[in-house]
Amino acid sequence: MDGTVSMERDPTELTNNKGQCMAKLQSIERRLMKDESHANLYDEQMREMVKEWFARILTKREIESYKGPVYYLSHHPVFRPEKCCVGFAPCLD
Repeated sequence: MDGTVSMERDPTELTNNKGQCMAKLQSIERRLMKDESHANLYDEQMREMVKEWFARILTKREIESYKGPVYYLSHHPVFRPEKCCVGFAPCLD
């Protein structure tokens, strides 16, 4: 997924955090596998974010051809069962 973030520092100064973000994603996946209702909410919300253009899935070609700085923005799901409409929101780290 792709997102634009306001940067306070020069993006070329950022370290490669792909490994850290992949570990976070694997942790989220393990947690979601324990609760199918949370997994479904998470999947539905991620699809909605893509549908509404808050995020998008990059093509392999886009990833391979991009030459600028790369920094991964991780997130984690926050489940709020008391919220009747959504019950889940992604929280960016």
